Amino acid sequence: QMDTLGADNPIYYDMFEELENVRKSIFTADVLRSLILLILGAGTLFAGIKNKDFAKKAMVPILGLLILFDLLTVDFRYLGKGTKGKEAQWIEKWKQKYPVVAGKGDQEVLAFELDVNPEIKKEVEASVNGLKKELKTNKIKGGESKRRIEKNQYRKLGELTHFRVFEQGNPFNSSRSSYFHKSIGGYHGAKLGIYQELIDFHLSKNNQPVLNMLNMKYILGYGGSSVVENPNALGNAWFVKNVKEVKNADESILSLTSKPTDDFEINSLQGFSLVVNGVKNNQNIIKGDENIILLSPNNDSIPLTGNLPMTELMQQDLTLITTQQGLQWAPPGSGESILEIKNKKIGFTPEKLAVLQTPYATKLSAKEFTGEGQIELTSYNPDKLTYKSSSNSNQLAVFSEIFINEGWTATIDGQPADILRANYVLRAIEIPAGEHEIEMTYKLRSFEISNTLTYVFTFLILLILAFGVYWDCIKNTTIEKEVID
Repeated sequence: QMDTLGADNPIYYDMFEELENVRKSIFTADVLRSLILLILGAGTLFAGIKNKDFAKKAMVPILGLLILFDLLTVDFRYLGKGTKGKEAQWIEKWKQKYPVVAGKGDQEVLAFELDVNPEIKKEVEASVNGLKKELKTNKIKGGESKRRIEKNQYRKLGELTHFRVFEQGNPFNSSRSSYFHKSIGGYHGAKLGIYQELIDFHLSKNNQPVLNMLNMKYILGYGGSSVVENPNALGNAWFVKNVKEVKNADESILSLTSKPTDDFEINSLQGFSLVVNGVKNNQNIIKGDENIILLSPNNDSIPLTGNLPMTELMQQDLTLITTQQGLQWAPPGSGESILEIKNKKIGFTPEKLAVLQTPYATKLSAKEFTGEGQIELTSYNPDKLTYKSSSNSNQLAVFSEIFINEGWTATIDGQPADILRANYVLRAIEIPAGEHEIEMTYKLRSFEISNTLTYVFTFLILLILAFGVYWDCIKNTTIEKEVID
């Protein structure tokens, strides 16, 4: 059985239908209870109006009982149903503070990063060892200990590494992956306008070059269930060769489009091999009309001719994964794959090309560069980024950081430099030949002025209060003298 997993898969409809039914049952149960209490309360008040003796003797007690019943029926949802002193609807404080458990994919990201970065591994282990001593001193064990150690590992990894992940499913309305990693997705009710537009135009359509320029190093399966590394992530900064000048923002965002072609790259994984038109190979370029057979490590044949989801492949890359229901086509990161197919798209190539609007492009000394040299991030803080570059000629560096036209300033070896808007949402700086240190700093002038004014007026208020106390003391002293006299 072969299916494409995604928003149209029946499993998602079943899940959301069940959730909808649960919410409906909760709502209708509360509405019915409230309606009954409303009728009884209104009836009691009506009886009290018609019968004075009833109003004096019974109305208030009955209303009190109805109010008590209302409170108790809600309170008993949280109290009195637990065992061994633990109420059913309560959770331990540590579960609220550390609410998420890392999935298999999250754990693989951590393990891989520590394996390839021995120095980072030492720092993470040192941080964990320090936490373990603290936990032992405070006699914290079990689930809380495990979650705190886990959170500590990912927090430290996040401090020392600067890649991003992209979680399959609904990444822009979920903050799960952001609990462990720097994420391209994540939920916030007030996203930057230009980033929301990038989501609408490109990220929601799995535009791979755009994901690459956002330094997406890993693709996580839904809920962190699996992970696939993206070898084409461009890192924190890179040099480009060419500049495409566009007139306005509309042209800029449309220039990031990649167009599908009729060619597809197909690769077998996990010991499987391919036979395309009678020729055995692990990697091929196909058009979809070939005679294709997938061979398992045991030489079992899986015919793919006529089973390739060509329409879906024009929209996104797919992998063939094994599930309890059989073989299924799924987006990368959905499970352990035995085959992957990618469309060889043409169009936007962020590793070579930067798209700049005219006001920014005119500030460049040239429109073509060699793209040769090195640039790397050496220090990361939310309000200060430091890079080191080395090149034999002037280069245009593109930074995988969102462009904001207020607050951010840049210097090259201490000298001011222009931050240009590139690829609709990113930053770019032209860097001269040689070795340099580039710094980007966030200082909002309006905030600094407001902060200064806050100190000034706070001082004035304290001065006025001090003068008031002094004046009151002088006044009381004068009154005492008059009384004595």
